[in-house]
Amino acid sequence: MDIPLGAIAGVSLLLLTFLAFRSGWLLRVLQAFAIILRRLRSAARRRSATTVTPPDNSLPGTQPALRFNDLGEATVEDVMVPRADIHGIDIDDDWEVIQAQLANARHTVLPLYEDTIDNVIGFLHLRRLFAELARGTLDKRRLRASAVEPYFIPEATPLAHQLIAFRQNEQNVGLVVDEYGDIRGLVTLEDILDEVVGGIDEESLADYDITREAEDSYLVSGSVAVRTLNRVFGWQLPTDGPKTINGLIVEVFEGIPAPNTSVRVAGHPLEVVQATRNVVKLVRVRLQPPEALREAS
Repeated sequence: MDIPLGAIAGVSLLLLTFLAFRSGWLLRVLQAFAIILRRLRSAARRRSATTVTPPDNSLPGTQPALRFNDLGEATVEDVMVPRADIHGIDIDDDWEVIQAQLANARHTVLPLYEDTIDNVIGFLHLRRLFAELARGTLDKRRLRASAVEPYFIPEATPLAHQLIAFRQNEQNVGLVVDEYGDIRGLVTLEDILDEVVGGIDEESLADYDITREAEDSYLVSGSVAVRTLNRVFGWQLPTDGPKTINGLIVEVFEGIPAPNTSVRVAGHPLEVVQATRNVVKLVRVRLQPPEALREAS
């Protein structure tokens, strides 16, 4: 499938904006460009071969390769990793526990904190620590000394502004805070680029806590963002209210529903699989053919 000229123009305009900043950012610009190109090729492959939603169930035009128009409306709160899902290192843990976390980390940058994320010390860039970890010379004192000062982002910051702010401040990850300064989540440059480019490969679904259960159903963590579900399945769930699937379901029921409770939102069936007293933990989503969605709407 050909990449739309408008999408290519959008990427070019974005890159020209980056280049307006000091030349020291040229390498990072090229890296960002490489990421965008990889995702463009991936989007093209999905549309010419395998897609997450079977062709018979797809909704034409709801999964664009690029989303520059939507980017202007989205904020960092829409794409951040929620506070409860932030993976970090607690400096108060036993050293053996910290070593295991460093060795098995899924991310290359992790927050370092004392007891809770509210007492953040800074960010650890793990690639800089692997040599010391392998030599056995890394300890808590060195770990604390290597932490980079944390970067904070107001939750209402538009994604387009934050994309530029990351480069102005020479950052690629930050902690999202509310108007009171409380930490709400974490957002990275990669998160924003994901939102720009749109679709997600089926091979990457596990990274978003989405698991295929059957041909027409998936198990989704309650912490998954509503926007992520829209991107994966080409849905149009409302994004002007709760940001997560858990929040969306709780809003609909005005409370925590019991397991096996189902509801339709924007014509899409959502079934609660696991729930505790204060959160919906796991949800089953079922794909519907277009005619079923028209009847339900």
